[in-house]
Amino acid sequence: MSRPANALAAATLGATLLGASAAGAQLTVEGFVGTAFNVPTPLTIRQEGATPLRFTARYSTRPFRDAPYYALRLATGDGAHGWAADFVHHKLYLENPPPEVQRFEISHGFNMLSAGPWWSRRSLRFGASVGVVIAHPESRVRNRPLAGRRGLFGRGYYLAGVTFQGLVGRRFELGSRYFTSLEGRLTGSYVRVPVAGGMAAVPNLAVHTLAGLGATY
Repeated sequence: MSRPANALAAATLGATLLGASAAGAQLTVEGFVGTAFNVPTPLTIRQEGATPLRFTARYSTRPFRDAPYYALRLATGDGAHGWAADFVHHKLYLENPPPEVQRFEISHGFNMLSAGPWWSRRSLRFGASVGVVIAHPESRVRNRPLAGRRGLFGRGYYLAGVTFQGLVGRRFELGSRYFTSLEGRLTGSYVRVPVAGGMAAVPNLAVHTLAGLGATY
């Protein structure tokens, strides 16, 4: 993800951090690695002067290729419930393109930025959030490549759509301050991204598995 896009994500997450500090609540900072399984979903590509393409798209995540898959979280709360801001650097690579599509991926981020409540029950933690997707599409449709120097900051990023997230996880304490965690997440998103001479409607439903390391302040 580019420096400007990282700055936008950091600013939003930082607002949560500052608000929590003002309230005097306990803060946690977490970083995650992981991967995702993408449920096959409809993909529609429209270009001027051409018949729309509609088919069921199958995507891979390729978590360690190009910019890696990762997630970040800032959270506040009293140990039983609170609020969190999440950033997930998700990635989509189309695996079953029709002949008209030479390349279609959102790999330098299908970036999901969301916020919402979390709560704990016994040894498990749950969360739900809603937010936006900042997407960096790369495509070549009917041999027409998408120009990259457009969108936010002129770097090929677009405020592309909306997302929701639900999660369940478990934390393992490493002393009084540090901890590791394992999580499963379900995300649902709908975005529209440009292609050369048109647009693509890209819904995404994904199941994520993550392992993280965090600290309490």
